[in-house]
Parts: sequence; structure tokens; C-alpha cells
Amino acid sequence: MQLRFQKIDPYKNSIFIVSPNKPEEKDGFDRLTKFYEALKNQNITTFLPIYATADFSTIRFKPNNKFNFAENNMYELEFNIRKREYEGKDYVSCFVNKSKLVKKAEPLDYGELLKLE
Repeated sequence: MQLRFQKIDPYKNSIFIVSPNKPEEKDGFDRLTKFYEALKNQNITTFLPIYATADFSTIRFKPNNKFNFAENNMYELEFNIRKREYEGKDYVSCFVNKSKLVKKAEPLDYGELLKLE
């Protein structure tokens, strides 16, 4: 599935995002939305690593030192979604197995550096 890397969260999880408005992300959006609905219907009361709205879908992967993702790059990912019970609650986690860079993001123009003294 092709997903766009967004950022690393404070817990070092890799967050990917897709939008239905970008043709290259439409398939990923549809599949993540389907996964989110399936998880939501299981009535899991803990945090879900997949989230979807009409405007975007995100997936949060557990930390992995094997991969170095760069912001806004598109990656072809193979991953697992796992559920485990701990102290009477179900927890869902996502793990990246394979990653391939599909499209490198255009460099961002941050503008001219200002020297204010």
C-alpha cells in the first residue's frame, strides 16, 4: 500500500497519512478507511492506530530502527496489524515489515533566512 510519511510522534511512532483528493493516495485512503471501520466495529476501547475521516486517513506504526522515513515522501509499505490482550483490555498495534521509496517529496521552500539583531 502506498502511503505518505507525515511525522514521528512524541512516542517515536511513524505516522503516515493519505488523502482521497490526491489520485496517487486514493487507494491507500480507501484501504485505511476500510481497516478503520473494521477495527471500530470490534468495539476496542483502547487507542486505535488507524484513524479516518472523509478528508484523510492516518496510520501509526510502532517504532522501528530499521527504516528511516523522510517527511512527505511516498512509500510502498507492507505491514501487519496485530491485536493483543493485556490486563483485560485489547490493544491494536501496527508494524512495518517492508518499505520501498516510491516518490521523493519536492524540497520545501522555507523562505529567506532573516537576520534580526
